Amino acid sequence: MPRIDVRGLQVHYQQAGSGPDVILIHGLAANLAFWYLPVVPLLARDHRVTLYDLRGHGLSAPAPTGYTTSELAGDLEVLLERLNISHAHLVGHSYGGAVAMHLATTAPYRVATVVAADAYLPCFQKDPGPWAILRAYAAAHRLRRAGIALPAGLPRVSYGLVSGLARQPHAEPVTTAWQWSDHARAGERWLQLRKRSTVAQDVRHPTLTPAALAELQVPVLAVYGKHSTCAATLRGIRKTVPGAQVVTVPYGGHLHPVLHPEIFVPVVTTFMAEAERPPVPSSSATGPA
Repeated sequence: MPRIDVRGLQVHYQQAGSGPDVILIHGLAANLAFWYLPVVPLLARDHRVTLYDLRGHGLSAPAPTGYTTSELAGDLEVLLERLNISHAHLVGHSYGGAVAMHLATTAPYRVATVVAADAYLPCFQKDPGPWAILRAYAAAHRLRRAGIALPAGLPRVSYGLVSGLARQPHAEPVTTAWQWSDHARAGERWLQLRKRSTVAQDVRHPTLTPAALAELQVPVLAVYGKHSTCAATLRGIRKTVPGAQVVTVPYGGHLHPVLHPEIFVPVVTTFMAEAERPPVPSSSATGPA
C-alpha cells in the first residue's frame, strides 16, 4: 500500500490508468475504497486516476487537528506536489467536494475542473435537522432488517449514506455498495477520530466562504441526486459559484456516484473533456492582409 509524507503525516494513495490526471476525494467517515469498484475502472480507461485517504481516514495517519477544508486542501496541494502532478481534475464526494472547491480557490493553477458530487459545504449547510435524523434512523432500521450490519453509535455524517442505501429497491446493490465504501469499519474509525481529534468542530467551521466561491474561476460541475441530503449546499452553489453547471441524477441520493456510475461517470468525463478542448477561434478574427 503506497504511502507518502504529506506535511509530516503518512498519506495512503492509489493510482490507476494513464492520461490526464483526475483526483478522487472521498467524504467524511469513508476512505478511498468508496470509489472502488464502480468508478475507478471506468475513469482509468482514459485518465490517470489518483485516489487517497484524507488524514485520519482509511490508512492515512491521524492528526489531533487540521480537518477544516482549508487544512485538507493544503494536504491535497502538497500531495499533488509530491506526486509531480501539476494540473488535475478534482472529483470530490460530500465533504471531499468542499476540499476540492477550497483548493480551486487557493491554488487555481493546479485545478483543471471541479466536480462536486453531492458536496457538503459547511458555509451553506448545517448538521441535519431533527426530522432528517429521524428519517435516517428509520432507514437504518430497514437496512438492519435487510441484513446490512451497521456500526454501533452511527455518526451523523453517515445519515446521507444510510438514507441513500435504504432507497435502493434490491438487496444486492445495497450490500455491494456498503462493501465498496467499507463504511461499516470506516464508521468505527470515525467515532475514534472524533474522540481523539478536533474533527467534529473543524468540519463545521466554514473556512471556505461564499465570498471566495463567488470569485472562483475554475469550471465547476455540481452533480446531485434528486433525493440528496445536501440540497442546501446545491442551492448555495447555484447562487454563488459563477458559471457552475448542475446535473441531477433523477433517482439518486447521496450515494449516486457509486450506485449509479452509469450516469455519473459519463457526465463527469464529458465535462472534463469539454474543459480540455481548446477554444474555437473567433470567426471575427482578422486574417492576414
